[in-house]
Amino acid sequence: RFATIESHTGDIGIGRINDNTQYVGNVLENNSVDHFNGDIAEIIYYNTALNEAEHSIIVNYLGEKYGVSLSADDNYDESAYNYELIGIGQAAGDSHTASTGNGGGLYLADNGSSLADDEWLLAGHNNQVHQLTNAEAPTGFGRWNRSWHIEKTGAVNAKIVFNTTEAGF
Repeated sequence: RFATIESHTGDIGIGRINDNTQYVGNVLENNSVDHFNGDIAEIIYYNTALNEAEHSIIVNYLGEKYGVSLSADDNYDESAYNYELIGIGQAAGDSHTASTGNGGGLYLADNGSSLADDEWLLAGHNNQVHQLTNAEAPTGFGRWNRSWHIEKTGAVNAKIVFNTTEAGF
């Protein structure tokens, strides 16, 4: 299950109250703490509010990374290629039109404002190292050892860019 800390004006405490107690939660106006009681696998922090499309892409990323089945907004389902999931898409009129890194050398961008609601392009890779291999390549040629899986929902017109410099080639 994924939780979201909604936009608010107060602090979010991450740290300790004393030598024996760790906490995550809201610091209330009277300086008391509204404690969180549970486990946290990962915290993702953005310095701006996320729109619906960005939130959905992150939920899909976390679902794939931690093997959690999503009951809604599941736009990517390929467990063999679930590393560094990135995507573009649109939900409820909000869009995310370009991936900005962490795709393992792959970047996605909307081509010509083509996105409509519930249209997605998400991609993940198989976690192979960045190197060239001759396996499954024509004689005299090499190919990137890393493979990606891309899932498209709707009529997305996108640019797909491979950054070989990022991969060290």
